[in-house]
Amino acid sequence: MRRGKACGGWRHEEGEEEEETDKGGAIATLDSPSRVMMAQQRRPRRVLRRKPAPPAGGAPAPPAGGGAPHSGGNGVLTATNALLVINFLVFLQQQQDPSVTTSFYKLAYAITDHGEWYRLVTAVMLHGGWGHLAGNSMALFNIGRGTETYMGTEKFVALYVCSGVSGNVLSCIVDPLTPSLGASGAIFGLLGAEAMIHLAGPKASMPLFVSSVGQTAFFAVLVGLLVPNIDHWGHLGGFVGGAALTLLIQPRSPRK
Repeated sequence: MRRGKACGGWRHEEGEEEEETDKGGAIATLDSPSRVMMAQQRRPRRVLRRKPAPPAGGAPAPPAGGGAPHSGGNGVLTATNALLVINFLVFLQQQQDPSVTTSFYKLAYAITDHGEWYRLVTAVMLHGGWGHLAGNSMALFNIGRGTETYMGTEKFVALYVCSGVSGNVLSCIVDPLTPSLGASGAIFGLLGAEAMIHLAGPKASMPLFVSSVGQTAFFAVLVGLLVPNIDHWGHLGGFVGGAALTLLIQPRSPRK
């Protein structure tokens, strides 16, 4: 066997024993079983790495990029979008059958005297006109997405419903003779939650808190311009209920 000049390897000559070189550098003659076995043993092996175990509590491990996982829905499959669709479909049903409105809006004596407690929830899904629906839909879309992403879908839905109920409860107490309807109380609850997140969160700052209060005032003015006969007590009850519920269900971190 002579050293070949081509490619720095071995060149096979006729009549000589054939040899092969593996990646590990071992030379094995084909008619030598022991050498073949040695060459196979020296081949590089795959290294199996275990995936990192999830942290305690069952929470998913953070992405490889280091970003925090989003707990809310992704894309169009979010609770915020689902609520927008529900409100729109219910409003279309109201246009087809006006009795839907009178059967499910907030009416204090129907709730207390006839036990129709479901009105505290169903009134949140009703609206008094296209302007009312458009204003609430715009506000829910702008405020709901960030709140849902931060809190998670389950807490967001609970916050939305409970804020709407708390707004209707206060409205029933203060103004029991006036029927009311709309998602405004629930949306004010989201604003109350956002204010508490900025005020008591891990990176609390006064500018963000003031911004949340400013959004609340702007939304109140917007609804007041679009819709007559506003139930301000329902708005106040929703805001306070949303803020209080956020302090209960959202974990608090030390201020930084």
